Amino acid sequence: MSGEVLPTPGSPPPYAPPINPLAVASLIAGIAASATAQLSWVCCGAFGGLPALVLGPIAAVCGHISLKQIGRSPGAGQSRGIAIAGLITGYAGIAQGLLIMPLWAAFITMMGDSPIPQGS
Repeated sequence: MSGEVLPTPGSPPPYAPPINPLAVASLIAGIAASATAQLSWVCCGAFGGLPALVLGPIAAVCGHISLKQIGRSPGAGQSRGIAIAGLITGYAGIAQGLLIMPLWAAFITMMGDSPIPQGS
């Protein structure tokens, strides 16, 4: 045996600290921001970055608030990683959204100068 203490039959399960709901909301909004930014390359055109620019700040704000709450409450260390992941994905979504719109605008401008005949 490795020194592991097994619970006795009939004892309650070990305590698991609660997960901060704002940390989870931050992670979900951050993943959605990053995913919508990636999908906009395929389907949405120049304004495809807008959902990422809405969801990214929501993820960042929720992540910062949850980190403050986690810092004030002992035993909520499990939520800290979730909040940090939400911050990272939220800021990544913001950056992707800011990159997509000008790149699409440049692409559309270049296609407007195309020598392909438009009809007679």
